[in-house]
Amino acid sequence: MAKRRRIPIFPRPGIYRGATPSVSAGRWFDMNGMRWRSGQLIPTGGSAALPGVLMDTPGRDMLTWHDNAGKRWGAFGTDAKLYVLDLELNVLHDITPAGVGPLEPPGALVGYGLADYGEADYGTARDPADIGVVDISPILGDMWSLDLFGQDLMVVPTQDQHLFRWSPTTPTTPAAIVTGAPASNSGVVVTDERHVVLLGAGGNARNIAWCDQENPAVWTPAVNNLAGDLMLETEGRLMNALRVPSGVLIWTDNDVHLMKYLGPPYAYGINKIASGCGPISRRAISQAGGITAWMAAQSFWRYDGAVTPFACDVGDWLFSLVNRDMVGRVFGIPNPAFTEHWFYFPDEGSQECNRYVAYNYADPAWIIGQQNRTAGDPRGSMLRPIMCDQAGRVVLHEYGWLDDGASRVGQIYVETGDFTLSEGADSRLHVLQIEQDFVGPAEAVGYRFLGWEEMNGPEFDTGLTPITNDSGLTDIRFSARGCRMRIEAMADGPFALGKTRLIARQGGVR
Repeated sequence: MAKRRRIPIFPRPGIYRGATPSVSAGRWFDMNGMRWRSGQLIPTGGSAALPGVLMDTPGRDMLTWHDNAGKRWGAFGTDAKLYVLDLELNVLHDITPAGVGPLEPPGALVGYGLADYGEADYGTARDPADIGVVDISPILGDMWSLDLFGQDLMVVPTQDQHLFRWSPTTPTTPAAIVTGAPASNSGVVVTDERHVVLLGAGGNARNIAWCDQENPAVWTPAVNNLAGDLMLETEGRLMNALRVPSGVLIWTDNDVHLMKYLGPPYAYGINKIASGCGPISRRAISQAGGITAWMAAQSFWRYDGAVTPFACDVGDWLFSLVNRDMVGRVFGIPNPAFTEHWFYFPDEGSQECNRYVAYNYADPAWIIGQQNRTAGDPRGSMLRPIMCDQAGRVVLHEYGWLDDGASRVGQIYVETGDFTLSEGADSRLHVLQIEQDFVGPAEAVGYRFLGWEEMNGPEFDTGLTPITNDSGLTDIRFSARGCRMRIEAMADGPFALGKTRLIARQGGVR
């Protein structure tokens, strides 16, 4: 009888998503609802919608914070309204500024003009077949640009372009326009030195203007204040800005600039620090752990004192799958408890974000999955991530093990690429047992093997074999030249998986 041997079949952490399982041979190929922590596979936490909180339409932009008394708040901009949520009482307040209309949605830049004046009906969109190379950039849509001046919320709705302010001391009062601030702005950010900064101030897309220190009502430079403005040297269009330890990062769709405090009399200086690395959308930014990460048109970048790209093992799959007409929906959100940056995107069959990729910045590995979400806080100030969904709900994540009360059994899995079991060109291997490294309840997890005789040829399914967890060995019987391994959750709850080996003996020659 042929001698038994143990075959390791547990790749190193991280999804490597090639075009086919054979391209991802010897690596993890697919997953949903799982992650790696300290080299072990564990399920991601569940989620729960906050009870009694329902907005008019899906949230698109959000910010969470604590006020001066330590009370928790969240601001949520939807397609049509601006809300604040008292996170202590789960009370929602509509604070939409008077006269501010709905967001323009993202979409394809189709256009309307084509032939001579007077031909065809007014308002008829161009045939997509007639769209030229000048039309390749999509419409990114509007956003609610949000930041904090102390405990007060500062808002620029890009569909209105004015600066508004709201205070938690009068929670039911709508956000009010800031008198004296420039109009026609494209965003707002507040510096550590307590200057409110407006992007595209006064309708000039390159103008960065800031108020006097501690005084958002004073914007005209004078010898007795620190108000001022500077012009960006850029070929791109302004996207967004966020505070970082060294100043303020300002993104265009082409480059990144650093705004640094210089002190009197100039207050600030701005330098371009990288080009060819603009974010794919205004919201595609995540910040945690001293790292600011963003998703660009075909790559991922980070700033931790310098702008550098970081390798993405799922990039070819992601960037071929994303709906290019709807990239304005892409958003980032950190999950600091698990040292992860998450990015949600719509696939080519969806108008809303329905998939995610995430990167562990402490123990580099990529994960992927499917989940319908519409907005997240790019700075993540709460213990657990908070996001919005398409129903207009506010959803708490990493909470329990259910999906808002529903079981996730059948949705949580991880799958390898192809493994060649036998080194001989025509020989097969008889698999007899699974040697698992597992912690968790009996029959919480099952193994499924998809065997094959020829790579990319027909496959057979062994069916799901549960782990009994009594001896470290689980009996299974199949013969093949190669296979893929799929691990599936069979119950809701925590578990952890270490290295898996197959106990097998050499078979005959085909």
